[in-house]
Amino acid sequence: MTHNMYWKRILSVIIIGLGLTFVQTGKAIEVGLMLPLSGNIQRYVEFYEGMLMGLFRLKKKGVSVTLRVYDVSNTSDAEDVVHSGELNDCHLIIGGTSNDQISVIGRYADRRGINYVVPFSSGKIAGKASANLFQINPPQEYIYPYVARAFMQRFADRSVVFVTGRDEPDACASYIMAEMDKAGRTYSKLAADTGQGELVKMLHALLALIPN
Repeated sequence: MTHNMYWKRILSVIIIGLGLTFVQTGKAIEVGLMLPLSGNIQRYVEFYEGMLMGLFRLKKKGVSVTLRVYDVSNTSDAEDVVHSGELNDCHLIIGGTSNDQISVIGRYADRRGINYVVPFSSGKIAGKASANLFQINPPQEYIYPYVARAFMQRFADRSVVFVTGRDEPDACASYIMAEMDKAGRTYSKLAADTGQGELVKMLHALLALIPN
């Protein structure tokens, strides 16, 4: 899937979710886009192109969107846009590429009750949590609880073996094992360099636990 298709789908999901009541009333969804477009950086240009494609798709579905585009290259630019008041009647703001920009936009969106989407940053966002903030690429550790829950549900009746390297297991595997410990679930760990004889012995032991 190309970047354009990826962002087009994300945009459609976000705006359709926000716009159900707007479709019913015929009102337009006001969207503010804040990206460093003048730098001509490919990922941002592709994102913008994907947004335009998404808006065209939404228009065909009867969703009216007014898009306001701001060239924001640094934190000062973000502050200027926020203080101008031009975003006050927006229903959705998308953008921010640095922690400082995200902080400025996030505080403003939270204060105004505007939904805010952070499309690029995968780092932890500073400041208090907000129900209006949506991070497309959240830090990996944020999704570990969901992964662990799904893993234990899917393999509830299976004998689980974690194959590890010479180093410690990766963070996600360690989290799953910790959650299995809390739940009283058993599992085995196997080093990737385990000898063939020991590996066969362990597999036989596991097979003996599987009910007929």
